[in-house]
Amino acid sequence: MNEEAVRLAMEDKYEEALPKYNQVISETKEDDEKLPLFLSNRAHCLIGMNRLDEAQADCERAIKLDDKCQYAYVTLSKQWAYRQKLGPACDVLR
Repeated sequence: MNEEAVRLAMEDKYEEALPKYNQVISETKEDDEKLPLFLSNRAHCLIGMNRLDEAQADCERAIKLDDKCQYAYVTLSKQWAYRQKLGPACDVLR
């Protein structure tokens, strides 16, 4: 299911990808090491849909679960950049 969601997101089909990400996340245990990546992937999709608050929440949750999940930081920075807040976007990556 995650592979299909990733493929759809890569094709900018965010509306189709989001329910698949939601399902994968809902079926993944909180202590599963893959959950931060799944959350980061969904955040990327949410950014594409201009749902920046939700994307930020997913990234922050991913970082809380795994503070070494680099993709979560990159995606969090991206959502700040989409808000035209380049200071926080850069700070996240430091």
